[in-house]
Amino acid sequence: MLVRSLVLLTVTAAFARAVPAQSPQDLVRVGWEPLSDSLYLYWNLSTDQIERIGMIEDDYEVERTQLVSDPNLAEATRETKLRTLANARRKEIKGVLKAEQYEDWQKRTRAANEH
Repeated sequence: MLVRSLVLLTVTAAFARAVPAQSPQDLVRVGWEPLSDSLYLYWNLSTDQIERIGMIEDDYEVERTQLVSDPNLAEATRETKLRTLANARRKEIKGVLKAEQYEDWQKRTRAANEH
C-alpha cells in the first residue's frame, strides 16, 4: 500500500508541474477528461495500473503542452489537434483500466460536464 501511495504521489506531482495555463473547462471541452487521485484510490488501482497511467499522462502531457504553447497554430487547428490527442489518450487509458473502472470514469465525466 505504501509503495502504491508513493507512486500515486509521484505521478500526481509530475502532472501538476507539467500542466500549462489552460482552464480545466477548456480541456474538458476538447475531451481531455481528468483522472483525479481520488479515482485512483476509489478504484483501488494496482501499482502497475498507476505506473502505466502515469506514463500515458506524461507522454500526452508533453504533446499537449507543445500544442497549447505553439503560437503559430490557429485556434481551430489547435482544438482539432487537441481533440485527436485526447481521443488517443482516452483509448490508451481504457486499455489500462478494467471495463467497470473505465465506465465509471466516463459516467463521472458526463455527470461533471452536465453541471
